[in-house]
Amino acid sequence: MKRPKNLFVNLFLPLLVIIIFGANFIFLKNKHETKLLLRKIGLWEKHSCCFDVSIFGNLAFTADGPFGFSMYDIQNVQDIKLRDFYPTRRIARGIIVADSCIYISDDKAGLSVYRLTRENGIKTVNSYTTMGLAREIAMKDSLLFVANGFAGFCIFRIHPSGVPELIGKADTPGTAMRIAAQDTFACVADYQGGVVIFNITDLSDPKMVSQIPTKNNSHDVAVKENMVFIADGTAGLQIYDIADIKQPLFHSSIATEDNFNAIKIVDNTVYITDGSAGLKVFKILDDGKSLIEQVRIALNARSYALDVRDHLVLVATQNGLKPLILDL
Repeated sequence: MKRPKNLFVNLFLPLLVIIIFGANFIFLKNKHETKLLLRKIGLWEKHSCCFDVSIFGNLAFTADGPFGFSMYDIQNVQDIKLRDFYPTRRIARGIIVADSCIYISDDKAGLSVYRLTRENGIKTVNSYTTMGLAREIAMKDSLLFVANGFAGFCIFRIHPSGVPELIGKADTPGTAMRIAAQDTFACVADYQGGVVIFNITDLSDPKMVSQIPTKNNSHDVAVKENMVFIADGTAGLQIYDIADIKQPLFHSSIATEDNFNAIKIVDNTVYITDGSAGLKVFKILDDGKSLIEQVRIALNARSYALDVRDHLVLVATQNGLKPLILDL
């Protein structure tokens, strides 16, 4: 007599749940409602992969891929709290917050812009096509550089209102992943294309002046004075002297343990995310070229990017945002 009941529980009840759950997704009005539903059933936290992070005052923002972006309260670094999360049109890959404006590289949707209100709410401003897959963004003064995958990179000028205006673009030999911009030149981590250096004195028409071949695939790049530091995947950290941007000179390399994919330099400290091997911190020595390792921290998750404020390091990982307090 119990077999029909077990058949209902084991077969028809799960099918009914799937039908109801699917109907919810079909008739939801927008992506925000979809994420609210995911959060209610506990899937949001399980899939909260962060691809990038940006610190702005007492707030931190993360690019969460297909889940849009999130805002965290970091006033108490011992108790960082998620405040809210917001949908984007496509896949949020990179994020920078400046002057209360949130700039997101949003895959096929291009550059998406939002504004932080006085009440710490979020208002949509607009989105701007980049004619490619917007991957990561970098800011230099009032200029915004968008790494655009197979379509090279774009340059936007940010007006006082926070609204960007496309003023230049250039193609690259490979796949533009990330950019480090200086006053007169920009270095593009071009994945299979190594690192490509452009003269940007004419922002409307960047000119490629040299190319640094890499052993693996360049994921990220940072510049400190006359030196360029390259995140070269499984080939580790490559360091070049670019006093003459037309003739980069190899200086040294440092082996890493996994797929080294992001680098950030603050003063004389170099922070790198080494894939599943976690975070490593180096000190730049007095010669401005050599490094000595100071700290390494396992994160038990693949790491993608980071941002730093004072002693606080926020690492974007496949398992969400990881806060670290470092006293170097």
